Amino acid sequence: MKKLITIAMIVMIVSGLIILGCSKRNTTTPVEEDTPTATITNTPGAPTATPTNTLSASAGLIDDCEDGDNVNLWSGAWYTYDDTPNSGTSWIWPPSSTLTMSSGGYNSSYALHVSGQVKAGYAYPFAGVGTQLTATAGCPDCAKTDISSYSGVRFWIKGSLDSTLNLNVILPYTGACDAGACATLSGYNDFKFTITSNVSGVWSQVVIPFSSFTTGGTWGTPPANISTVQAAASEFQFQFKGPDNYAGTGLNFDVWIDYLELY
Repeated sequence: MKKLITIAMIVMIVSGLIILGCSKRNTTTPVEEDTPTATITNTPGAPTATPTNTLSASAGLIDDCEDGDNVNLWSGAWYTYDDTPNSGTSWIWPPSSTLTMSSGGYNSSYALHVSGQVKAGYAYPFAGVGTQLTATAGCPDCAKTDISSYSGVRFWIKGSLDSTLNLNVILPYTGACDAGACATLSGYNDFKFTITSNVSGVWSQVVIPFSSFTTGGTWGTPPANISTVQAAASEFQFQFKGPDNYAGTGLNFDVWIDYLELY
């Protein structure tokens, strides 16, 4: 009898331990296996990310400047100009004869870099840089390119310019060669867009729809709409324009431009 009682007690004790173990196991929170998580570094306002160069070539890419020379990807030349032929004293560096790309582009190795001064001497003082859309866009051919299929132009820019300078992006309207230059058909009242707030020491992208280009003033004979110029385009210019009849000692600019493309 004692033996039966002992066996019964052992069975009860073992059963209790099993039940207790199961109870503990069932109340334990399972641990998930290595689930990947994304880490975002926050600064006041919004998450930030480390920029990487993900730019890819497009059909409208005029120049990414990476070959370092003065010829764009459409085989057109880069050049600089100023108002000295108009008896002005403005100047721009580098001159066309030595113009090449400079080290330090937008997430890249090279970009266009120009600097200079717009000065008194000509009633409408200016200096600028341009790039042609074909190898024969200048004299003697003055060849035209139809860019009607594109909606606008965009590029990256950084630098500095005096507050009284305008930086005009111009789509000139020109005809046949005359006296060594492709003659203006607009009387220099060309379609343009004036950049007012995008030039700083940090790279920023400027996107300009062609619908935002306008002409101004009452001089010349501008075409009725920009689509006329798009159908017979020759070049783009970036012009640093001073106030009319400027009489000061000089207005400074130092500007970088990269990844110029039509979109």
